[in-house]
Amino acid sequence: MLPTNAELTRMLKAAGLLPIAYYGDWELNPFKFDSHHLIILSVKQEDA
Repeated sequence: MLPTNAELTRMLKAAGLLPIAYYGDWELNPFKFDSHHLIILSVKQEDA
């Protein structure tokens, strides 16, 4: 079973990353259900 968007976001945040964009291919088209790829652009979280 593949992780959900919420699970991926939680895992990235736990690793100190903040997801800012989700893409479905290397041309940076939006992620859709039938996309062959999931590319998550993230930035390092700053300590609060």
